[in-house]
Amino acid sequence: MAQLPRYKKDNASYVGMPSLTTAASQQQVGTNERLNRFLGEATKYFQSQAVDYATDQAIEDAIRNPITAEQLAQARQTGDNPIEKYLSGGSAYNDAITKTLGQQVAGELNLELQKYQNEILEKVRLGQIENPEEMLAKLKEPIQAQVEFFSSIDPEIARAYGANASLSAQNKYHQGAIIFSD
Repeated sequence: MAQLPRYKKDNASYVGMPSLTTAASQQQVGTNERLNRFLGEATKYFQSQAVDYATDQAIEDAIRNPITAEQLAQARQTGDNPIEKYLSGGSAYNDAITKTLGQQVAGELNLELQKYQNEILEKVRLGQIENPEEMLAKLKEPIQAQVEFFSSIDPEIARAYGANASLSAQNKYHQGAIIFSD
């Protein structure tokens, strides 16, 4: 039987043999991490710039082409969303124009509601409304309808509008209660 050479049998180690190193792989991983971090920060920056630009453009468009009373009346009769015709840009623009025009609609509805609530209070003063329950029912009626209409446009603004409208109605109700108690 053949005998193994002595260096194989003694498990000798070789000096000066090339060894494998992971330095190149580690350098590549570090470079990729730095590049990914830079690209992530650049993406955030450009997205924030895009949102700023879209918001500016949406405000400009809303000022130049506000929602008209006719559009609002038609939307209320049909249950339509009067803002949908503007939604032709990207998602940042669409979100911005929805918020901007939604606030315009809220302003218009708020003016109508204030006028209506003042008329209810005047009817209380004139004695045409004779008890607080009747007054409460009349104050509540348009708020429910307007919040329901608004929720199809922008639920967030609808909640804020409903809260403000309820507070306004509460003030009118308290004024009416004072008149009833006199």
